[in-house]
Amino acid sequence: MHNLEFRMGSYSFVETNKGAGAWHGLGEKVNVEGDTGINIITALEKSRANYEVSLQPVVALTPGLVEAMANDEMINAGDLLKYIINGSKATMRLDTEKTLGVVSDTYGIVQNERMFQVLGMLATGKDAKKEDLPVVETAGVLGEGSRVFVSMKFPEPIRINTKKDDIINMYLIAQNDHTGMGNFSITVSPIRPVCQNTLMLSDRMAKGRITFRHTRFVNDRIDLLNNETAEMAYRTLGLYGAYKQYFETELEKLRSIRLTEKWCEKILAEALLTEDVFDIYKKNDYSINSDDISTRSKNMLSEAMDSLENGVGQDNRELAGTGLYLINGLTTYFQNTLNWKDKEKKFLSITEGNCYNKLQKAHHLVLEAA
Repeated sequence: MHNLEFRMGSYSFVETNKGAGAWHGLGEKVNVEGDTGINIITALEKSRANYEVSLQPVVALTPGLVEAMANDEMINAGDLLKYIINGSKATMRLDTEKTLGVVSDTYGIVQNERMFQVLGMLATGKDAKKEDLPVVETAGVLGEGSRVFVSMKFPEPIRINTKKDDIINMYLIAQNDHTGMGNFSITVSPIRPVCQNTLMLSDRMAKGRITFRHTRFVNDRIDLLNNETAEMAYRTLGLYGAYKQYFETELEKLRSIRLTEKWCEKILAEALLTEDVFDIYKKNDYSINSDDISTRSKNMLSEAMDSLENGVGQDNRELAGTGLYLINGLTTYFQNTLNWKDKEKKFLSITEGNCYNKLQKAHHLVLEAA
């Protein structure tokens, strides 16, 4: 499942004709010329993110009220007031009256329009060079409106210094969550277009992220950044520049590390297998062929190794046997080999969840092998 909202006969998703066909090309395609992206207002409207969210009371129904409702009996609405749960609110999408989450009464809503306004500053960047500015490439609504995302592509990619250029595009990925389980965040995200792999390297990735928690004063925090028109843009683009420089250096460092096939297997095993299974693998002279190791674990390591050698984007033989080749192979395994039923869970796992943590572990192990 892609988890894009489907409403009124179509998907709440918009993408430029220069996009990568995210979510299998669902949603509306907007034709743009050159390096331009989607206009912020157009992106807000065509992705159908132009709805408001409000905090509404939460009521605990008594058994008697539940029974009355089940029997289609009349209920005095005033009677519900005494059953309102103090300290809790529901986030409600007003145009559909769908409940998106249950939160505390100190929760602060960032309206989608506000999010897009912030991104509009990044797309204009007062006094910034046009060639340094990101442009909106995709925008969409997930679930029934619980999460909104926008991807903005920077014009200048990273090129790994080989005879066959391995290009990595740089994006700003913005997300706004209305469930109470997430934040409004803007993250630098490097992606290999050849296989659409997100490459999140090192815990320093946190320095390429701005996060606004949904506290009571969240909009005041955004206002402070907006006191000067371009301040938010400068801060975010500054993060991008610093991270891009770090990321380029890190890629070259990984490219210089040489690894044998067996050493690659050991690193993948330690990164992917649970601690107790890896201990068995280690005690078995670093062999996965043990009766004490499940078929599932064996298949996992086998598929990861196959992704390393034969996966999408792994045909640049100049990189074979390097730390970068291993990291690229692991991202290929996560994003092209694994069968994900839910695309939103895939995105979250790769950018900040279980897959992200495993990639960090593999990255550290490669660096230790240098």
